Parts: sequence; structure tokens; C-alpha cells
Amino acid sequence: MNTKSLNDQADLLECFKVNQVHHFIWKDAIDNHNSVELYRIMHGGNLPNSNDKSVDWIIELMNKQEDDFQWWADRMMSRSDFEGLFMTLKRMIYCHAEDLIKCKAWKSKKEKIKIK
Repeated sequence: MNTKSLNDQADLLECFKVNQVHHFIWKDAIDNHNSVELYRIMHGGNLPNSNDKSVDWIIELMNKQEDDFQWWADRMMSRSDFEGLFMTLKRMIYCHAEDLIKCKAWKSKKEKIKIK
């Protein structure tokens, strides 16, 4: 991995306040279930299919906090499992950082917040 890629990943983690100490351990029993729930939240209740390898939706979901807080509050914060879902979302950013820095949603976010 080159230095630019490492810097991009560091920018991604910093932007979404992902702490490498607290968000780097994937907890299979919890996070596998929660990641499917997060996908369903972003895709109208639909389950992911085996061919869908996209990761843009992860950043799009995180962006909802700022871009559409009412949506975020209604679909995320109102849930009794919000804290677990939010932790899984941060772990997903950490685990998929290498792919996320290449996606269109991250490039748009970087431009919006002026990260070079």
C-alpha cells in the first residue's frame, strides 16, 4: 500500500471519528447481524444479495447524520439498538477503509470538507 493510500485512509478514519483502538475489532455475532440491518436501513428494508459488493452506502449512511438529520433520527437514533448499530457502522468504516477511499461517496465527501 502506498503512502497516499495510507493518508487517504487516515483522512477517512479522522473524518468519521473512527478510533483505531475502539473500532478495529469485528465482533462476528453482533457485527454480522448489525451490518445486514444497516444495509436494510439504507436499502428500503431489502437484504443484500450475494453479488452486491458496493460500499458507497456505508459512507452515504454516515453522511445522513449531517446531510439529512431527520432521516438519521427517524431511522437510526429512534431504534433501541442504535448504539450497537452505530458501533458496527464505525467498525465497517475501519474494516472497509481500503475500498471506501476509492468510492464515489468518499470522493464527494472529501471535496465537500476540502481534504486534498
